[in-house]
Amino acid sequence: MSNPLFERYKIPFLFSVVVSLAIIVLPEKISILSAVLAFSGSILGFLLIDLEYIIHAYLVDPSSEFSSRIKEYLSSRNFIGLVDFYNREEYTSGEMSIRSAMFQVILSALALMTITNQSWIFARGMVLSMSINLLYFQFQEYLKTGVLQRWFWVYKGALYGGFYKLYMVLLLIFFIYQFTFL
Repeated sequence: MSNPLFERYKIPFLFSVVVSLAIIVLPEKISILSAVLAFSGSILGFLLIDLEYIIHAYLVDPSSEFSSRIKEYLSSRNFIGLVDFYNREEYTSGEMSIRSAMFQVILSALALMTITNQSWIFARGMVLSMSINLLYFQFQEYLKTGVLQRWFWVYKGALYGGFYKLYMVLLLIFFIYQFTFL
């Protein structure tokens, strides 16, 4: 039997480790404090993405069946069951704020601003980790469903498959470009 935590978070955790290592190693000066802050920010970056489900369950749509199930898992402190529920029902949750193209564009601008200003290393790790992990979750959804319409909920029309691919490639190129500023 597979572990739902490992199944869900192994790739995002690896992305976060790579991001934090790049933030630590690319600049010339390295310190233990900066390494801990970069790693902590990167880990928090991918965990915040799933925190949206809990926010959705308690604040946005507390009466839906999806929200009720999340509340049940949380009230019984069954976190492994909660993550297993995320794995099974992820694409049925509907429109989300963080899992949207609009948020990704805003996050990309924020990441670029954070990196070019050489701001707090924790913030750099968090925004870069969120960026790459959102792109990963988006890619996973596209592979499983063939569409990303729920990521483009702001746009009510239908988009063609080539647009989704182009969007993800442009985001990946922009993400890689941001590392030139470290």
